[in-house]
Amino acid sequence: MKKVILILIFTWSTINSYSQHINPDGSINIPIKLEEFDTRWVATSWCYPVNHGSMQGYYNAFGFKSYSNFMQSNHLGVDISGVGAPNSDLGDTVYCIAKGKVIYAYNDIIMILHKTGNTYMVSLYRHCMELFIQDNQYITYNQPIGRIGNCDGVYLAHLHFELRTNIYLNIGTGYGSKFDGYIDPLKFICNKRKENYPL
Repeated sequence: MKKVILILIFTWSTINSYSQHINPDGSINIPIKLEEFDTRWVATSWCYPVNHGSMQGYYNAFGFKSYSNFMQSNHLGVDISGVGAPNSDLGDTVYCIAKGKVIYAYNDIIMILHKTGNTYMVSLYRHCMELFIQDNQYITYNQPIGRIGNCDGVYLAHLHFELRTNIYLNIGTGYGSKFDGYIDPLKFICNKRKENYPL
């Protein structure tokens, strides 16, 4: 019963807090026209969203597409945690993975639009206890954008991190049964950096 109540509270707060950025059909309201994206901010280099762009001292605690009994669905991103004791990463800095423009920064979520060649993608960072950036701000590779939180104690501290090839997906809860428009973010970054995967 407690688990059901927590899920309902989490889902309601997500919908209520973020409704101002969602279109009537449930898609995200991108606050810029893609053709106006400043080409000086095209993503050419990629890093990890923790430890100054390195995964050293962190690990993939819950992987892409993993099934959650708690949420009764599959994971649409990865959960990155510190290798120390539980909550040892609470308050650690979150970094932007590549140049881009902030399209959403509210409550505990950051979403950044990246242009890569002729395509766009969105990186999403969830469970932040503090945000350092704001909507419509251009930011650079490896720039601090927030701090890792723990949903006011609902979870142990970690960063939920997504990478989306469909930039119009709704914000969601980080879980679902359909993976269209989502890719494994750590695998993508590993490939861009020509590093071995899994980490």
